[in-house]
Amino acid sequence: MKLKPFYQEPELFYWVREKAQSSAELDYVFQYKNNLIPIEVKAGKTGHLKSLHYFIKEKIWSFGVRFNADMPSFLQENMNLSDNISVPYKLLSLPFYFAEQLERLIPVDALTVKN
Repeated sequence: MKLKPFYQEPELFYWVREKAQSSAELDYVFQYKNNLIPIEVKAGKTGHLKSLHYFIKEKIWSFGVRFNADMPSFLQENMNLSDNISVPYKLLSLPFYFAEQLERLIPVDALTVKN
């Protein structure tokens, strides 16, 4: 909520996938310039990113953010959509105390638009 300037009203958005047997909820969706950034928050150092992966698969997205209790990292992964199709995506992992610095830490090359 603190990422916007003081004169803008704080807003929170999230994403929900409501399908039988495979529901998912993404903690936050953040608008940065002309891009949407999916964000997962995990309590500890590890945790599955099931909802983030559902979002990346369904929207064919290229970038996501995870906040957790681990050290900062930037990973380039491949998400398998089917047997023969793989989509590359980048994952920025940040400790909780970097939340207010998210806009400054987003790599410019990570925000390629997917069609």
